[in-house]
Amino acid sequence: MIKIEPQNGGQGDQLRQFRDVDSTKTSWWWYSLGRNKKSAVVDLHKEKGRDIAKRLATSWADVLVENFKPGTMEKWGIGSGTLHELNPDLIYTAVSGYGRTGPYSRRPGFASACEAMGGFRSVNGFPDRPSVRPNLSMGDTLAGQSAALGTMMALYARDRDRRRRPDSALGASPVPVRGQVVDAAIVSPCPRRARASRTKR
Repeated sequence: MIKIEPQNGGQGDQLRQFRDVDSTKTSWWWYSLGRNKKSAVVDLHKEKGRDIAKRLATSWADVLVENFKPGTMEKWGIGSGTLHELNPDLIYTAVSGYGRTGPYSRRPGFASACEAMGGFRSVNGFPDRPSVRPNLSMGDTLAGQSAALGTMMALYARDRDRRRRPDSALGASPVPVRGQVVDAAIVSPCPRRARASRTKR
């Protein structure tokens, strides 16, 4: 797994210094979330950086995960359409606040706002007081789980189709193996939104 990090003044990913740090000024969160990953500093605002990302995604990668505002990767010329032309098997997983389509899709998404819009905040806390933000970021956690499950399902579907592909040596046309786009929104898994959707049906 390769994690692309921004230059960030030589500091890399902000999570490296987030909250409690050890004697090396490295966050304990980073030890958890950065484990088993190889990191590369790439400036996606520059053409050279985007070329590096494109080569990584199209030469050997099975999955690309990104969490920019929808449209950002396309603006850089490394969106799902471009990458699928070069690597049709790629699973492209996008995590954003409000999903890749819809009226709020271009808004930046943060767990605090998405939890409120999704209704999670209204069911957490005490009846006689304002809503309480839990210490754990439930919006990010649930969106991450949704993205991970969607990615695994897309990989399974791709590999299942690959196993079913007829042998072209027998004269049958091979079935094209394709990747998918997994669209995970922070606002989607929150409880009230889910209940409202069920009620309308």
